[in-house]
Amino acid sequence: MFTAKDIELHNFTGKPELIAAILNADEKIRPILLELSVARSTVNWSYIYEPEKLSELKLLLLNQVISGHGVETIYTASGVNAMADYINFGETYQVTILYDYTINQFMLTSWGDWLENYERQKADLLSQLK
Repeated sequence: MFTAKDIELHNFTGKPELIAAILNADEKIRPILLELSVARSTVNWSYIYEPEKLSELKLLLLNQVISGHGVETIYTASGVNAMADYINFGETYQVTILYDYTINQFMLTSWGDWLENYERQKADLLSQLK
């Protein structure tokens, strides 16, 4: 669970209480998010369709709330499976809101730090298997 204090620590533009409420909302919020014109009208090449995942809907709305530059996806090396979605701020190591599909949860981290950590964990796991 995220609190407004968690959000304030990372200096996101917008209302910390609103950001925390969106992050913490369960599936019951889906109809509300679908009705919000902000979520529907967000233009991003990877969201030509109406988002199916609640995490995608939340990120699209949060992108507007915190004045991001769109929602982007980090794919596996094969380019087939999404590993994470995050709100782009134009800087690799600027803290953002990221949804990690490997653990199915939101995080407040930079996508660069997240990717480095993922690669480190993967290398550790591979070394243990040898």
